[in-house]
Order: sequence, then C-alpha cells, then structure tokens
Amino acid sequence: MGKTLLLDRSAFPILAAAVLLSVVPVSAADWETVNGPYGGGIVAIDTDAAGNLYAARSDDVFRSVDGGATWDNVSGVQVNQTILSLHVTPDGDIFAGVSSRGVYWSFDGGASWDHDQITHDPHGGLGATIVAIGVDDTGIIFAGGFRSLNNGATWLDMDVSGRAYAFDKTGDVYAGTTAGVHHSADGGATWTPRNTGMEGERVYALALNSSEHLFAGTWDGGIFRSTDAGATWTPVNTGLPSPGVADIAIDGADRVYAALSDGSLHRSTDAGASWQAVDAGLDGRAVLSLAAGAADELFAGSEYHGVYRSVDQGAAWTSLAAASMCQPRLMDLDGSRATGHLFLAAAGGGIYRSTNDGLDWHERGDGLPTTEVEAVAVDSSGRIYAGTREGVYASDDDGATWQPANTGHAGSPAAGLLIDGDDDVVAVLTDSEFFFEFSVVRSTDGGASWQEILDETFATMPTTAATYAVDPAGRLLIAGMSMATEGVIFLSEDDGQSWREIVLGTLGVTDLAVDRAGVIYATLGDNTVHRSTDHGDTWTQLPHGGWPTGTVGLLDVAGVDGHGAVLVSSRYAGFWRSTDGGIPGIPTTRACPRGTTRP
Repeated sequence: MGKTLLLDRSAFPILAAAVLLSVVPVSAADWETVNGPYGGGIVAIDTDAAGNLYAARSDDVFRSVDGGATWDNVSGVQVNQTILSLHVTPDGDIFAGVSSRGVYWSFDGGASWDHDQITHDPHGGLGATIVAIGVDDTGIIFAGGFRSLNNGATWLDMDVSGRAYAFDKTGDVYAGTTAGVHHSADGGATWTPRNTGMEGERVYALALNSSEHLFAGTWDGGIFRSTDAGATWTPVNTGLPSPGVADIAIDGADRVYAALSDGSLHRSTDAGASWQAVDAGLDGRAVLSLAAGAADELFAGSEYHGVYRSVDQGAAWTSLAAASMCQPRLMDLDGSRATGHLFLAAAGGGIYRSTNDGLDWHERGDGLPTTEVEAVAVDSSGRIYAGTREGVYASDDDGATWQPANTGHAGSPAAGLLIDGDDDVVAVLTDSEFFFEFSVVRSTDGGASWQEILDETFATMPTTAATYAVDPAGRLLIAGMSMATEGVIFLSEDDGQSWREIVLGTLGVTDLAVDRAGVIYATLGDNTVHRSTDHGDTWTQLPHGGWPTGTVGLLDVAGVDGHGAVLVSSRYAGFWRSTDGGIPGIPTTRACPRGTTRP
C-alpha cells in the first residue's frame, strides 16, 4: 500500500515538465463510485427563508428540508468542478462559485442548473475562480471580482475581488478583500476602501448584526469590528486563541460565532468584547463554515465529518452527517483475506470498516490515540495494523479495539504500511517534525519488535519526496514532488543503496499504491491514474472513472484491497472502486450515495 504524507501541495509550484514514458491510454473502463464514511468537508452552509438548510461540499450541493435529519443531493455542478463558495437567497435561489468555471446557479431548488464560465478572467485560461458569492436585495450577483445585473447572463468586471460579501439595510455592499474592506453604494459600480484601523489585513469573512455593526474576520489579524459602516475598525480578539478566521455567523440575538483557522469555534455575547470556546461537543472536528438558523439554532460545517447542529448556542452538538453524504479524503485501504472485510484509513476520521464491499462503513477506532490515521494493512490471519501520527497500532478483533505495536519506535508517525509475502509487516516511519526524513522498518512477530531495513534523510534523498510505497518484493518507491523534479518516481531495489529514476508526467506524482502482485498504481497532478506491471519500466494510463478533473493535484490512489480492487480517492469527493485493475471488463452500477443521483 502507498501513502501520501499530510502536506499542503499548493505550496509546491508546478514549474518543471517531464516526459511521459511508455504511456498507452485505455479507451474505457468500469469504475463504480463507492460509499464512504459519512460526512465530508463542508466548505459553506446557508439557509433560505423557509428554513431549508444547504451545505456545499467541494463536489456537490446538498439540501435538507428537515433540519439536517436527511439530505438530498441537489447539485447541478459537474463532478469535475471544485465548489468553493455558496449563497442561497431567501427565496431559495442557489448560487455556487467553482474553480476555473465561474458560477453555477439554480432558480428551482436544484432541479435544473445553468452556469457561466466568466471567460474574461484577467488570468485567462478556463475561467474565473470564485471564492465568494453574494446577492443583494435587488438581485445583483457579486462573484469574486465580477457582478451580474441580469441573473448571470452577462458579467461586469469590478475594481475589487471579494473574498466575502455583506449587505446592509440600505442596500450598500461591503467586500472583504486581500486589501481590507471596500464599500460600494452603487451596486458595485464603484468602490471605496474602508480600512482605517486594519490597514493591510486580508479579510476572508464578513457579517452584520442587527445594529449594522460590521465584523471582519482576517487571515492572521483576528476579528475587527466597525460601528460606523466601516469608516473605522477596532480589533476584538480577547479570548481568541488563533488570529486566523475561517468564517463568522451572527444569530437572531446578535450572538457572534467565529470559526478559527485552527479548527476551533468561539462565541461572543457582547459584540466581540470577549469570546468563549463552544466547540466541546464537536469531538475535535475542525469547523470550516457556519450558518445561523432559527432562534438559537446554529450549523457548523466540519472539515471531514459533514454538518453539526446546535440548538443551545453551541453548548451541545449533534452530527447531521447522514448516509446521503459520503466521506472523502481517504488515505489508504486494505482488505482482510480472512473475513473479506474492507478497512479504510481516513484523514481526521480514524479507521472505518465495511462488511459489504464498500456499501456501508462504520468507525472502528477504539484505542487509537488519534484520528489522524494515514495507512492500514491486514495480514493473512486478519490482524489489522493502523499507521497513525503516533505510531503503529494493531487490532485482533476486526478493528473493535486497538493496542500499540510500537516497541522500539514509540510515537514515530507511520506514513505507510505493507504486509509482504511472508506476512511480515513493513512500515515507513517519518520524523515527527521533518517529514522528509524517514526510515523503513520490518516486524516478523506481529509488531512486537521491529528491525530497521532502510534509513534515509532529506540530506541524501534524491528528491523532495511526498509519498512512499513498498511492494511485496521489498522495493521502496519514492515519488518526487520537488519544484525541480516534477513527475518523478525513484525506485530502489537494494535497500536504498542505489536509485532508479522513472519520469512520469508533468504535474507531479500525488500518490502511489502497490498490490500484492507488485503492480504499481500512481496518480499524477493532472488527476490521471497510471498503472505499471513491470516495476515501472512502462506505464498504462487508465481511463477516466468519473472522478473530478478540475483541480490540480486532487487525486490519490486510496489503495488496493485484499481482493485486488483499486480505489481512487478525491481529496473532497469520495472515492471510486475498480474490481478489474482499472481495465475494462466488469460492469458496475452502484452510485454514491445510494438513493440519490450524481449529475
């Protein structure tokens, strides 16, 4: 099994090009979209006047008419687009801003959709990337650096590019930008900066209370408040542990809620003068987005586990991640040859088990010290190993309980796991601070003891590596992600004494996985999947299986299970399973989620 380390790939500019070696594209294949652990990263939440709740995951828009008890997929946004923003008008008109394709909208509750690519984006190319949308009471649509006066038929450039919008009772509009707050009194035709007191701040969240006081959440300056329509600003951060603000919501009683960039949630009952944490009931789930409902109702969109709801000002929370939302960001997968059960490692979600080939999943993490599980492997007896940020753990009861298997390397993060042909366990351990430093260890006694078989550090690495995989024959594969060597895999067949370079694509290798027969699978930064049956000498590009294609570096190979099924995982859009190695042959019909239709 392969495993990608938890690093921010956006920090690696795509500068170098490589030549794709021996690629033979295949014309068609049979992939099924498989259910995953429920939830997903909710990038935005909104409500309409009827009390309906809307939640945007980066791949789909969901609506609930019963307070989140059940959800319907109402997305008309194509699956290969990444949703970045959402706005719902009081009448229920839905607007979604996406990456590289502008704006999608629906005026009939999601039954049908239209869109505009906004091709006059100053950066050129496919179209504008819209990170914020707002619609005023007259129907003017504000989307990033554009506005539309005719329901999206045409778009006009603006002098500002908004990352957040707010509208006061007079119809004036405020835009949060990377250069503070700007104000317009003429529907966005002209703009004036209003930044006195917070010059230079990047504003990513805006909200108005009933007294027309403005609250601005910034990238690294905390929260600012203005009581004079933005003319002057005062910092209001007493009690906030982090200066980064992801979202702000204000309920009907003028209580202010702030989701911080560290994932925590805080509430102020005195207009920002002081703040108290109200995230104890979220079980450590990082909050990305907020929306206020009726009375004391508050909704929080979490990073991995869907939507949570509170009816007591954040004192207690209930998960609304029903089976109609499947969980993305899957890190690794393996199957038990003893029971046929599948096990998933989910970033921030721990370990999940399926007893019906991926139709349903249930958490199996009792005894794990963290939900940051990056690898999973199952030996022939059914013993399960989990690679966590705090070392290797093992389970002998189908994942019900877990014990540490860390003798000799307690606490070392395990970024990759493999069961070799002798049922030995091979683990890739990374340094807790410098994750480019790693070692490979093997256990021949079920994790009771370990022997080092490879020690490699950043100083002697052939490249800045982002992912590792070890095949059953003992070869160590290292995918290059540095700026100078995009799309390179390094393979060692002599315990790291020498390395062979494999050039594969122009946009970098995002993940690797190896099955028990030694077949290598790789995903590239252009969201393509490749397969090699001869130890990397030649590669076949597998046909597109329905996964997103609109965002660079979105795809991982989640793993190859004990039955030989390949899973491709999207960072935010679930995963796809092929039982024929990604080559055509076995038709499948199952959809994710069951009971809904993906556009």
